[in-house]
Amino acid sequence: MATRPTQIVTGKVRLSYAHLFKPYAHDPRQEPKYSVTILIPKTDMATKADIDRAIEAAKQEGMANKWGGQMPPVVKTPVHDGDGARQN
Repeated sequence: MATRPTQIVTGKVRLSYAHLFKPYAHDPRQEPKYSVTILIPKTDMATKADIDRAIEAAKQEGMANKWGGQMPPVVKTPVHDGDGARQN
């Protein structure tokens, strides 16, 4: 069960580019980090809705605690649809 509005629990997902046991850096000049790409089925609309709510809660938290009460003109999102062009 999620404990904060910015956290969610998913159902079954697939992992891609999983660097869970050893940090990885694509470029040797970058700091290696643990990372994973989570693939969610398009039919799992409930999880997508939960993710969207968590992103909105994170934006509100950022506006209150980081951005001085003002939302930046463009807020990057960690979610994109693999079928279309990626929007940053």
